Amino acid sequence: MFDGWQFYSNHVSQYNGRILIIWRADYYKLRVRSENAQAVTCAITFVPLQMEFLAIFVYAYNSREERRELWEYLCQIAGMGHKPWITMGDFNSVLHAEDSQGVNPVTINEVIDFHSCLDVTGLTELPSSGCSYTWNDKHESGRIFSRIDWVLLNGEWMDNLVDCRAKFLPEGVSDHSPIQITIAQNNNQVRKTFRYSNMWSSHPRNHFSNIVEEVAQNRANLLQSQEELQKFPLNTALKLEEKTMGEKVRRSSYLAEIFLQQRSKTTWIRAGDDNTSYFFSVIKHRKLMQAATQLHDHNDQMQHEPDKIANIFVHYYKQLLGEKGECRGGVSQ
Repeated sequence: MFDGWQFYSNHVSQYNGRILIIWRADYYKLRVRSENAQAVTCAITFVPLQMEFLAIFVYAYNSREERRELWEYLCQIAGMGHKPWITMGDFNSVLHAEDSQGVNPVTINEVIDFHSCLDVTGLTELPSSGCSYTWNDKHESGRIFSRIDWVLLNGEWMDNLVDCRAKFLPEGVSDHSPIQITIAQNNNQVRKTFRYSNMWSSHPRNHFSNIVEEVAQNRANLLQSQEELQKFPLNTALKLEEKTMGEKVRRSSYLAEIFLQQRSKTTWIRAGDDNTSYFFSVIKHRKLMQAATQLHDHNDQMQHEPDKIANIFVHYYKQLLGEKGECRGGVSQ
């Protein structure tokens, strides 16, 4: 039944391990890098696209005290490098107040460790469709529903790898919903809407290039001028050039932060403190959360495919606005 498949389990090294990984060797190359009782980290190559990434499969303990080992482990992985990685599984922890039903309201103590881990690692929730709650206790009365299974990505994945989607399927005979992760089929570029940037009014020039790229170029020019000044420390022209480059870096960096702050809609943090990476992460997360991953059609059926979702929008606006050639009173043009 599983001819050509391979598997790995952390039962080998952990007496209480509960993670089993199964993969098709003709599609994936997998090498286990590290593990503990709650997580297994693998270096994976997706052969058809030659896509390399880290994947961490999680099955967390029930108690908050025991899960601290998991959060520490994830923080250690994040500190080892900046490769694209995806983390998925049963984290046994909610993230938001609305992630539980049928129990006492979620308190800050229940989520603070998980949130702190996400802050340190830079991991972001992958928007998902399907079941809103991924676990329930199966009780006939007073049933508890919770969202404790997650798919998380780091910034390098969002920058460098293909878009993907997560869907939580009905749990069947289990008490957990299976997670189905697929590569997005529709990568067509959509024309961007025009938005006025506040930093334009602060810029002395009449024309703009990519302000973020301009910052990078200005920093490179500054470093080059400083290297030259190290060789000829008494050269007056080089001193003036280094000063000019420094002023350009400070100016363009400030304007870039104003631009990114506006795009991220972050109002509580000041521009000018080198928050560029933070603003980028917020912008990426907003883009993910704004994606339409599921929608009810006119027959009240839930659709998940990008083409079908697009057709729902088209059908809705045709019904609302009519089609070309129609005018009021039913007279055709």
